[in-house]
Formats: sequence, structure tokens, C-alpha cells
Amino acid sequence: MKNNRATSAICTLEIVAGKIVAGLLLIPLLISLIACATAVDYALLSKDSYEQHKYDKAIINANLAIEKDPDYSYSWLWLGMSQLKKNQYQEAINSLSKAGQLNSDTDLQKSISYHIGYAYYRISDCDNAITFYNQNIALGPDWMSYLHRSYCYMDKAMFDEALSDAYHAIQHIESKNDNFKIQAYRVIAFANLGLGNTNKASSITKQLQEKFPRYDTWEDLVAIADITNNKQDMAILLQSRGWLGLESVDYLENTSSGVKIDSFLYNNPNTETELHPGDIIISLNNTSVTNSRILNKTIKLQEPGQLVHIKALRPGKTAQQAESSTSDLEELEFNITVKPVPASVALDTLKEHPYHSVIDEKKNHYKAARDALSSGNHKKAFELYMVSAAKHWMDSEILSNIIELYWKTGKQIAASEKANKEAFFANKTKNEIKNTIDLNKTINMYSNIIQTTPWWADMHYTLAALYEKRQDYRLAANSLKLYLNSAVEDNVEVVSGESRFTATQKKI
Repeated sequence: MKNNRATSAICTLEIVAGKIVAGLLLIPLLISLIACATAVDYALLSKDSYEQHKYDKAIINANLAIEKDPDYSYSWLWLGMSQLKKNQYQEAINSLSKAGQLNSDTDLQKSISYHIGYAYYRISDCDNAITFYNQNIALGPDWMSYLHRSYCYMDKAMFDEALSDAYHAIQHIESKNDNFKIQAYRVIAFANLGLGNTNKASSITKQLQEKFPRYDTWEDLVAIADITNNKQDMAILLQSRGWLGLESVDYLENTSSGVKIDSFLYNNPNTETELHPGDIIISLNNTSVTNSRILNKTIKLQEPGQLVHIKALRPGKTAQQAESSTSDLEELEFNITVKPVPASVALDTLKEHPYHSVIDEKKNHYKAARDALSSGNHKKAFELYMVSAAKHWMDSEILSNIIELYWKTGKQIAASEKANKEAFFANKTKNEIKNTIDLNKTINMYSNIIQTTPWWADMHYTLAALYEKRQDYRLAANSLKLYLNSAVEDNVEVVSGESRFTATQKKI
């Protein structure tokens, strides 16, 4: 036996020695191969790792490529794309920007502009995000850029622009991308709500539920009811959703799984059932409950006042017993009355809603002006609107109110010297537009002038023409309507035998 072991050991040593020698012979070859590897080789390795979702490895290979050749654009591209996946947004912006500087290929520029825009959006820098989404769209229609730009416009309370972009996105989203369609419809609903079109917002949200039954619109409807102070709709919504008032965590121990009750909110609403913190819910109405998501979803669908049958496991006398063995868990059964959702709980969920706060902020921002308007004090309302507008973006609803009040109060306010200078440069720029990027810049110039001088009719008319040139017909129509509100029919030019006013009415 000993001899066999010795022989085996010798053979093993010979094999190992052989491998070592072979390895030593390979080392120069490997060194030679590494020395010969180019930036292209490492960039391809980085791309391959990226596509396999191995982002750390992709970053390593991209950096090796950059060491070989810092001017090879695709090294920076895959570095930036991988950093984006790792949520390293500022680093991704820097790397992708470098790739864009080194390569002017249109397809590459389009991809880079979208991803830089996305990175800025993720760090809540909507101004820069919009700039890069604009560049992407200028290189060719891209529904993802339209959709993400609509999110940025919503964050900035630019509801007209958000609405237009969401409709652009809807027209081109592929049928399989239901999640993106849902988000586009949500933008459309809440952009309408931001513009004061409450019925439209409610109608679209209800249609959303019909189009996509798996999407739960309850929180969206609660947001609409809260913003519009519709107590009747809010009461109906609260009574339509089941609630148990418990906080839970997933439980998995040996072969048992369920939902462990951590605590009860607002005391225990089901004290009559003797359900306690620490109990593990394993079944509801004879359907297995394996995690908190399933429990919450099932409870939501129950009608308040309805009895639900719950099976639960209760730990033994000590926590140590409960952790050590499932045999120390006592199985219990309860019938529990489902409660309606308390108003405070419903409103608390709105803290995470993407659009509730920005629309609520607008409502509160212009509240004093609206109150003055509803009391009939037009002069005060006009002044308050202008003061508030200086600190908040004006959408078509606010612009319409200001223009109407401007004429009601009989004011004849000349444009400021600053606005006149900006108009001079805007008109000059308008005549020098060479591409879509120039067009976007010019549109921004006219939009900013209108924000300070909403009643300047010519600015609305010119802006409408620019929107039309960009094929943003919804925004063009809005601008023409504002032109009609701000123009005095007797003082507008006559073209082909009819006033611009009349021609504009026909065009709309």
C-alpha cells in the first residue's frame, strides 16, 4: 500500500513538474500576445463583457484599451456604457463625452447623446438631460428620447412640452413595450392635470386601466383626487381598497415560507382576531402567501368589510425556539375583517408618486393669484400672477390667464429693454437656422421672452411657426391660440385680403 502511495506521489510530482515546465514555456508567449494586443482587441473584449452583463470586467478591459490608445473612441464608449450600468453617472458622462469628441459617426453620436441625456436625467439634472435628448432627436426621431424628455419636462412643470413628447413617444413605441406605453399614458394624464384639464386626466387614467389591466391605477386616481380636492372621489377610492394595517417582512426558514408580521400601523385594527406581531401568515383565503408582495396585492383586491380567512404560524415561547425549528411553530387560523385604507395612509403613498408634487407645487404657487381672480379682483390677480410667474415656469394655462387679465385691466405695458434686446437676437437667430439644433435654440429664445412678456402677440406667432417647422403641431396650435388671445384684431397686419387673426383661426 505504501509503495502504491509513493508511486502515485511520484507520478503526481512528474505531472505537476511537466505542467510547470509547460507553463514556463507559455509565459513568454502570453507576454508576447499581451504586448501585441491592441486597443481594438481590448475594446472588443470590453464590448463582449458588457453584452454578458459583466460590467466590472468591461471597465477593466476598456481602461486597458485606453492605455494602449487613448484616442480610440470605442474604448471610451464601452467604458462609459459600463459605468452607466454601474450607476456611475458622472463618470459615464465624462467617458461618453470623450467618445463623442473622438468620433463623428452619426449613429455613434446618436447613441452617445441619448445615453448622456439618460445619465443626466438619473442625477436629476433635467436641463442638461433635455439638451442631449434634443441632440439625439435632431439626429433622427427616437421614442425613448421623446419619452425620457417628457419625464424631464414634467419635473420642470413644462406640461405642454411633456404632453407633446408623450404623444410623440406613443406613436412609435413598439407593441411589446407595454411598460413604456403605460408611462407615456401617465405623462399624458398628468400633463393634462397640470394644465387644469381634470376630466381629461381622469378619463385617460381610467382608459389606462382598461388598456393594461395588470397596471394598478389606484394611486394615480388618488393623486388626481387629492390635487383637485375631490373629496367624493377620494372617499370612493379609500372604500374600494382593502387594508390590514400591518408591516411585514418575507419569512423563509427551512421548508416554511410566508410573511412575518413586523408591526401594526396605528395600533392593531384587528385586535379581535388575536393576530400578533411575530405571527407568520402562510395562507389567505386558502391561497398560499409566500412573500409580502403577494400578501399586499391580495389584500388590496379585497373589499373593505369582507371577511378573509388567514392561516398563520406562531412562534413558540422563545424566539430561539422559533429560529431553531419550524416544529416549534403553532399553526393558527383567523377570520379577519378587511378595513378600508385610511386617508393618511393613501396620502402617504403619494410621496413616491412621480408627478403629484410638481403639480401640487404649481397649484400652491399660483393659489393667491387664483383666489384674487375668483374674487373678481382682476388687477390684483394680474399682479400676483406676474410675481409668481417670475419664479415658476408658465404653461399655456397660466399664460392664457395672464393675457386675459392683461386686457381686462386695460394695461398697456411695453416690453422691457431686456426683452426687446432678446427679441432682436431671437429674430436674427431665426433667420440663420441651419439645422435642428439651431431650431431648438431659437425656440428656447422665444419661449424665454414669452415667459417675461406673455402678452407679446408676435412672439407667440413666430414661436408657432418654429414649432411647425419642427413638426411639433400640438405646440404650434397652442402658440397660435395664445397669439389669438394676445392679438388685437384691428391692429394686426392684413395678408391676402384677410387679417392674420382670421387666417390664424382657419389654420388652427
